[in-house]
Order: sequence, then structure tokens, then C-alpha cells
Amino acid sequence: MLTLYPEIARCADRTSAETDAAFDFGVRLLKSPWYDPMLAVRCFEAVLERIPESGRAAANLAVAWTRAGAFEHALSLVDAIDPQAPPHPRLVAARVREAAAKGDPALVAHVPLFTIDPADSELLRREAA
Repeated sequence: MLTLYPEIARCADRTSAETDAAFDFGVRLLKSPWYDPMLAVRCFEAVLERIPESGRAAANLAVAWTRAGAFEHALSLVDAIDPQAPPHPRLVAARVREAAAKGDPALVAHVPLFTIDPADSELLRREAA
């Protein structure tokens, strides 16, 4: 990750910076038409290893698993999605369930992903500067 996010080395909390980098890179992969969904899965799994209560990472991981066609894995995460988290947790859960029921990963292709607000991330502020 240091190659993709060189500012990690300058952050006061390297663990938080690495976690933010994994989250941000996972989002970027899922937004790319050339992404590898399993690489996005690994990114969000890394985030959840460090922050197991992150409903936003769980929601993005559910989308990544769905896009990879691993519907059982995706469905196991739907309950971890915080229904109070803005802006769209119910949409993510509904689309994952629908994609699993129909066996169609494309149904989550345009689901909006949770992102990190750069104001909440030293790494993303540094990278943007």
C-alpha cells in the first residue's frame, strides 16, 4: 500500500493510515471497470480485521463478495450493515439480497459505496494536498 499511498509513512498513526488506505483502495477497485473483486474483498477484510464493528466496511465487503459471485459470503454480512449509517444501508442490503436470489452480481454494479470523508482521515488529507 505504501507505493499507492506514499503519505502513509508521514501519518502520525500508521495503523489508521493503513486501514484508511485499504478502505479507500477497495472503493477505488469497485469503482473501476477493470477491477478484481477478490482484491477488493481482501481490502475490506483487512479493514474489518482492524475495525470489526465497521458497518461501512461490512457493506462494501458485501458488495465486493456479491460482485465476485460469492453470494453466501455477501449474505452473511448483510446483518452487519448498520441501518442508521448514512446514506444508503437499506439499499445495499436489499440489492445484495436481490442479487443473491437471482444469482446476478450485476445487480450491485451501481450500488453507491461507502467512502471515507477526507476530513476524517489524515492519510486522505495528506494524499489530496
